[in-house]
Amino acid sequence: MTADDQTPYAVGMAENFLNGCWQPSDAEVLLGGTMRERHNKVGAAGMRPAVPWLLATPWTTQSILWVADCVRITDQVLAEVENALGASPTARLMRTYADAGRPCLASADRLWRQWQDAPAPAPSYQQVQDHAIAREKDQKDAWQALAVASMEQWENDHLTPDDQARYQAASLAMIAPHIVLLAVITGDLEPLAALAGQ
Repeated sequence: MTADDQTPYAVGMAENFLNGCWQPSDAEVLLGGTMRERHNKVGAAGMRPAVPWLLATPWTTQSILWVADCVRITDQVLAEVENALGASPTARLMRTYADAGRPCLASADRLWRQWQDAPAPAPSYQQVQDHAIAREKDQKDAWQALAVASMEQWENDHLTPDDQARYQAASLAMIAPHIVLLAVITGDLEPLAALAGQ
C-alpha cells in the first residue's frame, strides 16, 4: 500500500464502521489494544534521545525515533498474530499505520547512531552564568535557552531535508489510520464522523 492509499483506506474503514458495515471482533479489539498498550509502555519510558531538560513538545529527532518505535512495535504485534488475525480489517489498519511511518526508519537508525556517538552538549555551569548575566535572565531561563540552542545546532548538523520531509509525510499519513484504530480500541466513534466527512 502506497502512502497515497493510506488515508483513503482508513477513511473507507471509518465509513464502514460508522455505517455498521464493519464491526470489529473482540479479537480485533484486543489486537488493537495490545498495540496501544505497547506504544504506551515505550512512551512512558520517555522519549529518545533522553535529554536532561524539558521542552513543551518533542524535538524533531525525538519525534522521528518515536515514529520508528511505533512502526517496529506494530510490526511485532502483527507478526505475533499473522496466522490468526493477519487478514482482519484491524490488522490491515495496523499495517497501514506502520507503513505510513516506515519511511522514517532509515532516518531514525542513523540519527540514533549519531546521537550516541556525539550527543548535543548540555550547557556548562559557566555558560549558564555568562548567559544569565549578559541577558539579565535567571539561571533556569539561561539554561533552557542554551539547551534549546544546543539541540537546534545538533539538528542543524545532523537532520537532513530528506529526514524532515519523510517525517512530515509520515506524521500526516499516520493520522487517519490512528484515528480509526483508536475507535476500534475505545469504541468511541465520534472522531470517525469528522474523518469520514459525515
